[in-house]
Amino acid sequence: MSAPGEQHEAARLSRIWDDLVAGTPSKRADDAALLAEILLLKQVTQVPAPPPNMKVRLWGDLMQQVPPLATVVVMPDKTSNGHHPERDIPAPTVVQSRNTTILLAASRWIAIGVISGFAAGFVAGLWVRIAMRLAGILTVERNRGLLTENDALVGQLTIEGTVSLAIFGAMIGVAGGLVYIATRRWLPRSGWLRALGFGVLLLAVLGFVIMDPGNPDYRRFGPAWFNVLTFSLAYLICGAGISLVADFLDRRIPPLGWRTDRRGRPFAWLVVLTPFTVIGVLAIMSALVNLMTIPMGRIMLIPLVLLFAWRVAARWFDDADLRRRGSLLLRNVALLAPAAVGFFLTVRAVFTILTG
Repeated sequence: MSAPGEQHEAARLSRIWDDLVAGTPSKRADDAALLAEILLLKQVTQVPAPPPNMKVRLWGDLMQQVPPLATVVVMPDKTSNGHHPERDIPAPTVVQSRNTTILLAASRWIAIGVISGFAAGFVAGLWVRIAMRLAGILTVERNRGLLTENDALVGQLTIEGTVSLAIFGAMIGVAGGLVYIATRRWLPRSGWLRALGFGVLLLAVLGFVIMDPGNPDYRRFGPAWFNVLTFSLAYLICGAGISLVADFLDRRIPPLGWRTDRRGRPFAWLVVLTPFTVIGVLAIMSALVNLMTIPMGRIMLIPLVLLFAWRVAARWFDDADLRRRGSLLLRNVALLAPAAVGFFLTVRAVFTILTG
């Protein structure tokens, strides 16, 4: 039996709780301390329920970090009464190997680069059309109505010409998107600072693609310095757009996989992104073939060939640190050498345009 004092406290606690539930908490001074402890305990124990999809999401994340096994099979223990306690637990069917995970991650980033490059390049192409229109407005009267190097009539704005320039900008943007994927880890971490930095990098390395010093239109239609400025903005627009769109897609698109959760979202994303991955691979192969046809391009490809040869030969070395340092050195050279060549060509093109 409980002591009379304990029964009294239990009755007092029950009365205070009933008053609290009824919305008329006790006003007695001797109940204030106990009521405060009850409210504190109630507040501490009120833990919100987890989201309904948390179990599925955690299970999918766990599957991405499982050691490289081919298949995991769950064999439930059968109890003496014939009940299978694990029957209601969803068992994974396929776990990706490490090489497959790397391949899927690479295909995901290539697809993101293609999508972001196409979108940003399309917008940059529209800006190029505006820049050409501004150049036509600023040109002297005797040059109005002449044809440009691309057979466009100065002073005339057509839908066909605008769309063709936007598509051309989108194709150039795909290359820029792939360059962003290759250089992303070396760019600033801040979103807008990274976007601006990549725009400047794109202008410095690939500016010579549009600013052709052999094109007389830069000096014939409008001031040369103004045309260089407006066309340089196209690179900044394209680079910043690629960075912002790619980072946005990276936050929205989950890691790809072979149906690693109930909804099959990683596999669905794999199906959706595969065409863009194919386009990116074809663009990379086309760029390599085109670079091999010109002397400067072959020089730019030498570090890439050396990097590939080192990766193959390094498998025979027992020194892991030597393999890592050699790969890092050749990878930096493979990125810096083309960048240095592109920067030289861009500076030479701008200087030639401005000096005539």
